[in-house]
Amino acid sequence: MLRQIRKKKLGKKGISPMIGYVLLISFAVIIAAAVYLWVKTYVPQEDLECPDGISLMIKEITCEDDGAGGYDLSINLKNTGRFNVNGYFITGINNSDKQELIEISKYFSVEAARLNPGVGFFPGILKAGKESGFQIFKSIENISAVEITPMKEIEVKNKLRTVSCGYAKIKEDVSCV
Repeated sequence: MLRQIRKKKLGKKGISPMIGYVLLISFAVIIAAAVYLWVKTYVPQEDLECPDGISLMIKEITCEDDGAGGYDLSINLKNTGRFNVNGYFITGINNSDKQELIEISKYFSVEAARLNPGVGFFPGILKAGKESGFQIFKSIENISAVEITPMKEIEVKNKLRTVSCGYAKIKEDVSCV
């Protein structure tokens, strides 16, 4: 009887260890491929870039003493490019040895914003060949230069995206006396 039980156990065969390893590796490869395809949907396919032909020019820039220890900065821009510009970033560079960037949009004049809305740091369309009018920044201290970077809205997959046009950045020295 004992011999018959031993024969039945020895007669049954399981999966070969080699086949088990092949199945294990196959499942791991399939799961890795599925995870890769899923994660790939979260990575942007292409970089957002401005079209060539974006160009701004500083037509006039003045800096006058405001009588309170600061300066009033007035900037008039002209769009010399082929496309409309949807806004621009304006930053200042201070007079110190480190040449640090200053966010000057906080000095934007409220009166100027009412007279000429949608200019300066704020989004607003500056059409090709047109001037922006003067943007006035009140009570700025220690400024030696101004950098202006245009922004453009482009359509990507039926959605408007705002892109900073870094290649079209302009820099102008300012002498506040």
